[in-house]
Amino acid sequence: MKERILLEEQALDSFSNLLFSMLKFWKAMGGWPRKLTIISHAFKQDRFLKLHVPPLGLSGNEVAFLGIDPDYMREGSHNYDVARAEEVRRGERNRGFGQWEKDPLGSGLDLSGKRAQRNPWGASQIWFQRREERESSGVKSMHRVGDKGIEEEFLTTERQPWEDVK
Repeated sequence: MKERILLEEQALDSFSNLLFSMLKFWKAMGGWPRKLTIISHAFKQDRFLKLHVPPLGLSGNEVAFLGIDPDYMREGSHNYDVARAEEVRRGERNRGFGQWEKDPLGSGLDLSGKRAQRNPWGASQIWFQRREERESSGVKSMHRVGDKGIEEEFLTTERQPWEDVK
C-alpha cells in the first residue's frame, strides 16, 4: 500500500485540529478512522482526553495520546524553567481547559472569537466545499452565518457517523 501523508492546515484550536484531521482522513480514505493518535504538548492531555474526545463520541480505547512538552517544562532539561512551566500550566487550566469545560463543542462566542483572532490569513472554517460531499459524510453540523456568509461550522449533539466505526 502506498503511504499517504495527510496534512491538516485549517484548524485554529485543539478541538478543530482533531475534527479537521478526521474529516481530512474521511475525504482521502473514504471512511472514518478506527484509531486516533493525538500528538501534542503533554500539559494539554486532560483537555484532549477529557474535554475533546467525549463530545466527539470517541471511546478511550480508540484514542492514544503522546504528550511531549517543551524543554523548559521538563525537569532535568538544561532549559527547565519552573516559573515559566507553572505559568503555562496555569494558563492551560484557565484559558484552555477552563473554556472548553464550559463549551465542549467550541460553538460559543469566546472560543469562536479566539479562533477568529488566530486567523489573520482567512483559513476557511467550513468543512466541505460541496453539498454532495457533506451529505455523503453524514456529519451533523450547524453554521454561524456572518456578513460574509457562512463563517464557521460546528458539530451538533446528534450522533456522528464516526461513532459507529469499530
